[in-house]
Amino acid sequence: MGKPRIAFAIWDIGNVGGAQRVIGLVANALCADFEVHIVNLYGYPEKRGPSIPIDPRVTVSYLGKGTMPRLRKTIVQSFNPLRKYLKQNQIDVCLLQTTDMGIIAAPVVLWNRLFGGRNRCKFVFHDHGALAAQLSQKDITTIRMVSARLCDRTVVLTKRSAADYQKFLKIPRRKLAVITNWIDPEINPEDVQADISAKRIIWAGRLSAEKGPLRIPEIAKEIFPNFPDWQWDIFGDGAEREALEKKIGEYGLENQVFLRGKTAHLYEEFPKYSIGTLTSDMEGMPMFLLEATAFSLPCVSFDVVTGPNEIIADGQSGFLVKPFDTPLYARNLQHLMASQELREEFSKRQRLVKENFSMQKIAPLWRRFLSELTR
Repeated sequence: MGKPRIAFAIWDIGNVGGAQRVIGLVANALCADFEVHIVNLYGYPEKRGPSIPIDPRVTVSYLGKGTMPRLRKTIVQSFNPLRKYLKQNQIDVCLLQTTDMGIIAAPVVLWNRLFGGRNRCKFVFHDHGALAAQLSQKDITTIRMVSARLCDRTVVLTKRSAADYQKFLKIPRRKLAVITNWIDPEINPEDVQADISAKRIIWAGRLSAEKGPLRIPEIAKEIFPNFPDWQWDIFGDGAEREALEKKIGEYGLENQVFLRGKTAHLYEEFPKYSIGTLTSDMEGMPMFLLEATAFSLPCVSFDVVTGPNEIIADGQSGFLVKPFDTPLYARNLQHLMASQELREEFSKRQRLVKENFSMQKIAPLWRRFLSELTR
């Protein structure tokens, strides 16, 4: 009997983002025990391929080429290709990545349930976000509810999210699994530590509204008059870049706040900084904070509903700030900037946090979960 076959369904593994990094890490960790497929609805395989290193034992397939069209068109266009792929490759479990895939694949899930027979593929909705952070967004909440009810199981990142799925969406606990993200051991195999003496701050992510990049100039204008020899580097690109650049200019911050653009080598940057920052409206389990933790980098973040408060111990390994109090954020950041001794203390405690998010601790949860589904 061959290995169980699992597939991660996503719109494009070539995009740069937290979900793509998580999929790559999990796929690579599981391919020794499972036949693993990454199924892309769209993408540019000839131009760029996956945005993260993928084990050669993992099959990466593209059902279409180019950029994903509007959601309704994607649902129609992807129905037959995805359904046929799962059937032809005899996939045992298909993991739908993010809320978009939950609704895009809903017709395939229904078809499979009605006509899949005894050996039908099982579906898992993998929620990379946080329900509580988006409850007011009725469309997203509805997608989550439909996806969780249609699929055989739903994987969430935190215990809080599992409780919210039960409370707000009435999903039974037996249909939920909590499996958090882990820190990629390959990003810092030599255990390099952050340069706590460096007078440099790092922020990295998509320059999109939900990541809160426009808060950076508001915070920076408060801190830099007192710290003229410090700088704040921003890695990433996106729709907010032009507005961010404009704000930096308006506040006269061009000599201290720098837009560094995208980089494929972010891990090489972390050791050059003494403070990491997150300004998001919402998070599931932020990969930026986990990766910063790999380098024992103290961080400051808004205490959004889920994510940061499971990584940062407030006042011990970093600071959590009431959302979205930018003056308070600035005061906490200045407190950390002013004291190398405090940064060193926080950095030492970050090493203890790192142990809770190791691959050795979390990967077995995935193996156990999928093994139970494929019995």
